[in-house]
Parts: sequence; structure tokens; C-alpha cells
Amino acid sequence: MKPVLPSLSIVVVTHNRSELLKRALSSILKCAKDGYEIILCADDSSAETIEVAKNFLRAQDSFIRIPSMRGPAESRNIGAKVARGKWILFVDDDDTFGDQHIDEILAILPEEKNKVLYFNYKRVVESREGPPFIQLDSKLMDISNRDPVELLIRNFIPMHALVFSAELFARHAFDSQLQSHEDWDFLISLLTSGADFEWVDCGRSDGVVVHIDASSTSRNRVADTALDYLSIYRKWPATDMSIKQVRSNLLDCMGIKIDCGAL
Repeated sequence: MKPVLPSLSIVVVTHNRSELLKRALSSILKCAKDGYEIILCADDSSAETIEVAKNFLRAQDSFIRIPSMRGPAESRNIGAKVARGKWILFVDDDDTFGDQHIDEILAILPEEKNKVLYFNYKRVVESREGPPFIQLDSKLMDISNRDPVELLIRNFIPMHALVFSAELFARHAFDSQLQSHEDWDFLISLLTSGADFEWVDCGRSDGVVVHIDASSTSRNRVADTALDYLSIYRKWPATDMSIKQVRSNLLDCMGIKIDCGAL
């Protein structure tokens, strides 16, 4: 008898943050259905991460530990390559889902292989001096009326607030050469290839929760954001002059002056 393949593969990436990882995996495993697998990719060799994997992962899940990886881009690429599901969802170790979100995703997965489904999310600013982590602020981010074309200017969809077919990933990958914003670069690659982005209402304000570290030490904050923006703009040149101008204005605010025609 052939094994039943999961409908959804959830690729979780982590790096030396076992307490955050526990919270992320706990939020996923609140879904008791068998229609999904977890692929945990650890860019570290810590005993704490291994212990979390032993305690949380189920028989159908996978643990990939490659300390030589150079960040989330490579981790996600490797996780997606071994995924068995028809649909893929990426999660960073500091983000979570509401109690019913995975159940709701499993219920709405379409047959169209060119679809990218995305959802509203809650943005939480927290202190990580613990555990316990202390919530300082939260805000519901309604992106239902945002045009996916805006992705050509800046990202507005968190990586774990969307799900897409495994066949789409077979033609795309995360750029490990970028110091930051490789998730945004990946979404542009999907958009420009003709993938159909569709917002879906899951009916819950806390289905997807993005946790922001109040200490302002996240990778995207400390990296040279302006240069990565410029790199992405050059990699994906716009054809619309209005988009070129907005890109130029945004870079100008970041301290880079460049003619919009080059963007």
C-alpha cells in the first residue's frame, strides 16, 4: 500500500532559538488532522534544538540539521526540496498560527497549481528578555485590498501568511546571496512569472501572527536595507514608469539617489 502523502508541507526554519521554536511548533500542532507534515530545518547544531525536535515532531515529520547553511534562504530551499505535500507553507521560528488556522488552510486548498493564497495577519511587538515573552503591542493588518503589484515596490505579505503549490516552488527558489528580504525577492519571482495571487478570508484576526522583537535586532532591521532594495529592483526591473518613480523616491528616502530609468 502506498503511503498517503500530505496535502500541506510546513517548512519551519530555526537558528539557535529553542524557546521560540517551541512556541512556533506548538501553534502548528494544535491542528490534530493528518493532512500535513512539518519539515524542521535547523541552521545550528545546538542540543536545545535537537531536544525540541525530539519532543515536538511526529512520525510523519522531518528534522534536517545542517549547521553549514548560511541563513533562512538556504534552509527554506532545502526544506521545500524534500517536501512531500502538494502545497507549501514557510514559517520562521519566531512566528505562530492561531488555533484553527492550519485546519482552515487544509479546508480551502484549491486544485489550481498556479495559485498563491495569502491572508490577513496580526502584528505583535514583544519583549524577548524572557521567556516568558511579553506582548507590548498588537495590530491587525488587513491586506485584503492590497494589489499584489505593490510587491514590485515593497513587501506587504509575511512569509507564513501565504501558501502556494509545490509545483510553483519547483521553478523558483530563495536567493541566498541577499543579506535580507529574500522572502520579498521570492514573492516577486512568483508574481512576475504569472502566479495568481488571491487573498482569502479565514475569518479570524489571529490566524497568522507575526512577532516582532522590540529590541530592534532583527536581521532585516540591521542589514543594509537600502542596498538590498536596490539589488532587488535591479534584479526585477519595472516596465511601468510610475513604479520606477516610486522605487526611485523610496531609495532616495533611504539615502540612495538613482535615476528612475535604471529601476
